[in-house]
Amino acid sequence: MFFSEEAKKNKDYGVDILDWEGSRPDNFSFIKHMFAGSMAGIMEHCGMFPFDTIKTHMQASKAKLGFFKSVARLYKEHGLLRFYKGANVIASGCIPAHACYFTTYEVAKEKFGIEDGKTHFLLSGMIGSMATLFHDAFLTPSDVIKQRMQLGNLSTLECIKKTIREEGLIALYRSYPITTMMNIPFAFVIVSANENIKVYAKPKEKDYPFVYYFA
Repeated sequence: MFFSEEAKKNKDYGVDILDWEGSRPDNFSFIKHMFAGSMAGIMEHCGMFPFDTIKTHMQASKAKLGFFKSVARLYKEHGLLRFYKGANVIASGCIPAHACYFTTYEVAKEKFGIEDGKTHFLLSGMIGSMATLFHDAFLTPSDVIKQRMQLGNLSTLECIKKTIREEGLIALYRSYPITTMMNIPFAFVIVSANENIKVYAKPKEKDYPFVYYFA
């Protein structure tokens, strides 16, 4: 569709279509990193938001509701829109959060030189952890408001005003320490595994993208 039959036959695509990192220009700007990260964040959070709403209600329910009973109760309240209550808050929060995450991640990889074809288990994990610290600093306040909206009937502005008025600004960051305690080990493992599996598997030398999917 995009390449001639001759190019497909000779596997001459001009660029490595499976390696977006290797084929992008060296002057790939901060703005592009931030934009790409923001779009990825919006797609991730909004795509899975209904499941997040169900999970929040299952965890907070005193009636010990199961998955299907939680879905039925939420749908009965306000229909399908009930599953997306608070999505606007998390979407606005994940724009700066993921922009900062991916920018920090990409810049740190370049500065510390971990893309040299060698394994860097500790360093790559530390880069992922550092990026997560910045990510959570932006996303935690949005997550607080999002959860309260999921469980209540307030609008976004009403929820923000009520939270700050009754508990102060500190309420927006009360969960930041425990959030980072949970996310830093996760980020360390997933980034270190991803970067170093690619070194061992050498996906650039393969004709199939499954190595990337596996990593």
